[in-house]
Amino acid sequence: LRTIMRLSIGKKINIAITLISLVSLAIGFIILRVYEMEATQKVHWEFAHTLQDKVDIELDAKKDVGISNAVSIANDTRISDALRQADRSGALVALKNLSQSLNKSTPFKNVKVHIHNAQSHSFARSWKLDKYGDDLSTFRHSVLKVNKTQQAINTFELGKAGLSLRSVVPVMDSEGHVGSLEFMQGMNSVAKSFHSQKDAFLLLMDKRASRVKQFNTDVQFGKHYIISQKFVEPTFLTDAKSINLDDLRQSQMVLSEKYLYSYKDIKDFRGKKIGMVLIASPLSKVNAAIEILQEQTQVTLFMLITL
Repeated sequence: LRTIMRLSIGKKINIAITLISLVSLAIGFIILRVYEMEATQKVHWEFAHTLQDKVDIELDAKKDVGISNAVSIANDTRISDALRQADRSGALVALKNLSQSLNKSTPFKNVKVHIHNAQSHSFARSWKLDKYGDDLSTFRHSVLKVNKTQQAINTFELGKAGLSLRSVVPVMDSEGHVGSLEFMQGMNSVAKSFHSQKDAFLLLMDKRASRVKQFNTDVQFGKHYIISQKFVEPTFLTDAKSINLDDLRQSQMVLSEKYLYSYKDIKDFRGKKIGMVLIASPLSKVNAAIEILQEQTQVTLFMLITL
């Protein structure tokens, strides 16, 4: 203490400045670490929300395509005439020509079209030509609703073929309502779109919401879900099976060793949950964004501290 008292005023000031600088640096380091943690969390949530928004955009686009095509096909007089006259051969010819036209001039190569009569019985399928007459009214709620109200419905729905997007519209002729038609779409194109942007998309059907009891174990995902798309990137699928879906539902976003995950519930037109979309971005992509934000934060804090 005596030594310090004997120091010149100049030296005392220098010591005080040094101590203040050291304290400032310590405080700055702590602030930097806090900001880096906040920046990391911010990037994680931005990626999760971006993935969710991409799902909405892609699915809305698929719905627009589905309803416009369903209406266009339903307006074909060959379809309405076939239903009015109970002429399946006429409907099958129309569906065959339709499939050839779609394959030739559109991106839709494996679209399924299903025609139903006014009693909600299957009339003609574009993919199973010999299967018809089955009563759909007990489990195809969209078909039953459209035939009762003559109002179009655009919805995800479970069927014997699994979970798919179905655009169901009424079929009318000059005398009135004769049945309904659905334009069915899978999610392969959406999965491929995500993959092209280095992300991942997986449509999962909830077995608990389905009346089907036997499933192919090759497409089972976890305890309660079935994969409802054909295109799946193997590395992503292996990693995805390691995450806990209950934890994901609770926290909205989880990290694995390779991916950042989020999800969107899939509901039918009645608001019933029938599945979910698992969505992910590779951590290499996420961490690159974090590094850029951290560098910006470090530069900003350095400038504040040195001013």
